Amino acid sequence: MDDIAIITGKWRTGVGHGSFAGNLIPRVCALARHAGLSVSVHEIKPLFELNIAKRKIGGYSTIWPVRCLKHPKAKIVHALDAGVATSNTNVVTLLDIAPLVFPEIYLRSFTAKVEWNYRKKVLLKARKILSISAFSGQECASVIGIERKKIEVCPLGLESSFYPDNAVSEYWRKGKINIVTSGQNDPRKNFPVLIEALGVLKEKGYDINFVRFGPSNWPEETRKMQETARRYGITLVEPGVVDIEVLRRAYSSFDVFVWPSIYEGMGLPPLEALACGAKVVALDLPFNREFMGDVAVYVKNEPGAIAEGILEALKMEIGDKGIKQAKKYTWERCASQHLKIYLDLLKAWF
Repeated sequence: MDDIAIITGKWRTGVGHGSFAGNLIPRVCALARHAGLSVSVHEIKPLFELNIAKRKIGGYSTIWPVRCLKHPKAKIVHALDAGVATSNTNVVTLLDIAPLVFPEIYLRSFTAKVEWNYRKKVLLKARKILSISAFSGQECASVIGIERKKIEVCPLGLESSFYPDNAVSEYWRKGKINIVTSGQNDPRKNFPVLIEALGVLKEKGYDINFVRFGPSNWPEETRKMQETARRYGITLVEPGVVDIEVLRRAYSSFDVFVWPSIYEGMGLPPLEALACGAKVVALDLPFNREFMGDVAVYVKNEPGAIAEGILEALKMEIGDKGIKQAKKYTWERCASQHLKIYLDLLKAWF
């Protein structure tokens, strides 16, 4: 029997869960083996996938038939997501519980409801939950009813490829206020309100260049963004998913990075922007302050307030404060925290 078994899914490399697993697993396995622990990794591949198009909001649901699979034998069985947990899983990583907070957005299909009912049971049964933020841990406790003593905060890390770049982004435009953001056009990312804020600035005479990086998987939200942009005369530039080098140049050379998201476990894009020396404007919400401290400009979720925040950011001198803040979150630190938790649990449980 191994000391530790890590369960991961067949996720897209470099994106979301795929980035998390790809960065954490090799590092934590190396540390664990160096500490004399036996560790195994199990990638769960779905025996089947049930994809149901959601005409109103886009996307699809995947059912992971994990109960049908052979359970790894180990003292600690750590699932990197509740959706891939086996029945003998005793440690689970929690990113966020957005679908339970916004069921009208995420739980509109039968398969999504079944999946999240399973996830709730996994979280309730687990002996330890590793939350990527204090905010997600608090949400898990209050919404699902998890005992707070079961939850431990273990933040994610940033890719080391994010740092100040002297090369000017191909999307930067001379003589304009260059505004950048990133993330998929999920409704909770709140991009239409950001576009309204840019419209407020345009009405005041400012010339705006706005670029959003990231996938567009929500057709209804795409329409909202396009309609809002047309109404305010804002040109919407959306290159889609791009290489880190493209993001790094944009974050480094644009005037302001704006993060209008209303709900996150741990929002990595604004931290990535800070790592590149960018000025960041974000909504005044707990998950933002938890990770960005006092280096961002915080505003209310109103177009006028966001517009004023952008103007304030343009005048501020950030120096290297943002870079230092972002450097607190590395994958090496994340892996070290995981190892310490594993060692503590082995000592307490066995």
